[in-house]
Amino acid sequence: MTSRWLFPFTWGIDTQALDAALRLAEADSATLVAASLIVEPQGKRSRGPRLEHIQQSKDFLEALKYTARRVPVPIECYEVWTPNVITSLEKLPSELNCECMLLVSRGGKMLLLQTEEFEHLLLAPPVELMLVQVPQHTEQRLPRQVAARLRGWLHGPWKQPETVELLLDVRSPSSRQRRSHSYPSDQSGRYVPEKKTHQKVTLL
Repeated sequence: MTSRWLFPFTWGIDTQALDAALRLAEADSATLVAASLIVEPQGKRSRGPRLEHIQQSKDFLEALKYTARRVPVPIECYEVWTPNVITSLEKLPSELNCECMLLVSRGGKMLLLQTEEFEHLLLAPPVELMLVQVPQHTEQRLPRQVAARLRGWLHGPWKQPETVELLLDVRSPSSRQRRSHSYPSDQSGRYVPEKKTHQKVTLL
């Protein structure tokens, strides 16, 4: 049975982190289950989620799907509207049938999640955690216009990432070991099946 890895996001798109997650999932023949969480405030005076959070969520899911065209790995994309991100991070592995959660960092800084969210997961992990450390170099930031960014990815030069360091399963002492994955530079001639459009999930 194929492993299912939860790949959560709340803020701060990083293309190197997306690429590292996809290539690691490919190396282990796993399905990458991306969940973009949007805070939906409760109460009579609530005006709903902040527009910038909604836009970040859309950009993240679209960025992941376009990046996945370069890497033949199955992905699932979910947009989760929730009043409490921490609670949702605890519930999502069970809700989406994932046995572990994939997190990414660079130089001691957490990527794709807020610091308090990452710290909570380390202190009380709902499932096994995998922490990927990507190399420290110039961060790839996305332009404001999604269309321009995606055109650049599809038609521009493709840079092969450096070796990615992985810390496996922070819950299990027997698997607290480091290993590295290197990936071939030739990415031509690969067929990638059409990916599903993302689904909206509301957690109460």
